[in-house]
Amino acid sequence: MSLSLFMLTSLSWLMFFFLFPLWASGFLIFLLRKRGNSNIFIEFILLWFLFVIGSLIKAEFDELYTLASAPDTFELLSMTLSWAIVLYAIERIFYYSKLLLTSKLRTSQAKAEARRYQLNPHMLFNSINAISSLIHTDPEKADRVLHNLADLLRYSLDKSSHPLIPLGTEISIVEKYLEIEKARFGERLDIEITVAPDCLTLQIPPLLIQPLVENAIKHNNTTKQLKVSVSVHLHDGIAVISVADNGIGFKSPNKQEVRISGVGLKNIEAQISNLKNAKIQYSDQSVELGKGACVTVSFAT
Repeated sequence: MSLSLFMLTSLSWLMFFFLFPLWASGFLIFLLRKRGNSNIFIEFILLWFLFVIGSLIKAEFDELYTLASAPDTFELLSMTLSWAIVLYAIERIFYYSKLLLTSKLRTSQAKAEARRYQLNPHMLFNSINAISSLIHTDPEKADRVLHNLADLLRYSLDKSSHPLIPLGTEISIVEKYLEIEKARFGERLDIEITVAPDCLTLQIPPLLIQPLVENAIKHNNTTKQLKVSVSVHLHDGIAVISVADNGIGFKSPNKQEVRISGVGLKNIEAQISNLKNAKIQYSDQSVELGKGACVTVSFAT
């Protein structure tokens, strides 16, 4: 067979036997799925039918240019059936893989949303109690606390759909949260926030630092003078976020309560799982405060 005949034969096979059935069946199956009027049997029969049509067109083309003799009916049906089975099986594998991936992604997103909202009820309950106790004795302070609470809840709703936000935005909401907590604890709560200027634009998951601070206060609310230190800095391309306190540490001598197993810190571990080289470390000795607990989150920038 000459080169020109070989190329013409290959072109007829590609155009009429392969591309035409795939394009036509793909378009029709898409329309059927869009309208919800399709099933596996209909889709397969449609693909096979179009393969048969394509084969007949190819046979006519080949005979017209004396490229090849037309196949008999059994050969045509068996050949097109084999191709239809193989290609439709491949399509179903990709289709179900896509559905599975989409389902896992939606499940992961739903779990992430649930993790973010899981922390809010504790804060909401405590804030309402603080507002209730202030509303008659110090209305102006109660009003400030209420506005801070509204900002915090708005933040959790608005930013929950964003995978990453600037660290400066998170710090501002942490400060609002701490104003609420200071309304509860007064002078018993001492806060220090130290953030390197070059860290303010770092991208972090929303509600990452606030739950760490909330965790430190929640597990040490009986401490006579509670100190909480928040620090953020860069070290050799690694962002380091530390939240330390001078409380009971991760294991209470009295209650034998292991804070690491709590919901809050488990949620933080899940939140940072998508950050590059991310890890979380726990220590019962705070470098900043000398005792208590320290949670350090680090990741590559």
